[in-house]
Amino acid sequence: MPVYVFEEFFLDMSLRRLIHDPYRLLKVMRLEEGHILLDVGCGTGYLSIPAASIVGDNGIVYAVDISYKYLWKLELRAAKLGVKNILAVRTGAEELDGIPDNSVDRAVFMLSLHHIEGKEQALSQVRRKLKQDSLLMVYEPIASRMFGHGTEPSEIIPLLRQKGFEPQLLEKGRLFWTALFAPV
Repeated sequence: MPVYVFEEFFLDMSLRRLIHDPYRLLKVMRLEEGHILLDVGCGTGYLSIPAASIVGDNGIVYAVDISYKYLWKLELRAAKLGVKNILAVRTGAEELDGIPDNSVDRAVFMLSLHHIEGKEQALSQVRRKLKQDSLLMVYEPIASRMFGHGTEPSEIIPLLRQKGFEPQLLEKGRLFWTALFAPV
């Protein structure tokens, strides 16, 4: 089975919630009502839809992806659930067109950073979009434990420091790592 077919199957499967509990991640991120969240590489909305319920009617979730297909699925799911505070934006992580500068309270790369070729440019763009008292979460597979599919904290943390972020939290599990960063 080609990797992209497996990934699409995995993105939609219910069992995924046991491995990557979206509400646990949103709690770690300290997402609150009224926040503006930027979900970079949102896919079909696995994290965006639960986040929309937390930020409520006074908050916004910018769900960003380069895939028309994923954004279309996200919009269908959101409409079916009556979710109205998600703005699906088709743009690359390296550009983040359509997202106002200094407007975002929380940003997240959930299982997406390793897919982005221009990581440095993407991190610079996210930094521009974040407010001063905001947070960025990175949740990634550990490359050395996932046959090279993922990233290593030792590679990403120095890059984030270089782009104006300071680590606040690092959790390294068996297969995935989670980190929280604050802009400095």
